[in-house]
Amino acid sequence: MPVLSLVFGDVKISQKLAEMFFVVQIKIWRIPRDGLVRDLTEHMALLSGHTKRLGHCEWHPSADSILLSVAYDLKVRRTTN
Repeated sequence: MPVLSLVFGDVKISQKLAEMFFVVQIKIWRIPRDGLVRDLTEHMALLSGHTKRLGHCEWHPSADSILLSVAYDLKVRRTTN
């Protein structure tokens, strides 16, 4: 599955990574506090809801649990995790 984009959350606070795919899904990964010492195999969450290709996603700058995503379906989605 081709990856469209990777977006890191604030490493000091949330240690999360959002991975966007062309197939209108976003996977949320938690990065271990001691860093990556092996491949991550299980994601925290699988987000869906857009009906067309994703355009961009971004973590909220001061609320580490909020992720905003926009897509070619002309919608902005807010996800809290």
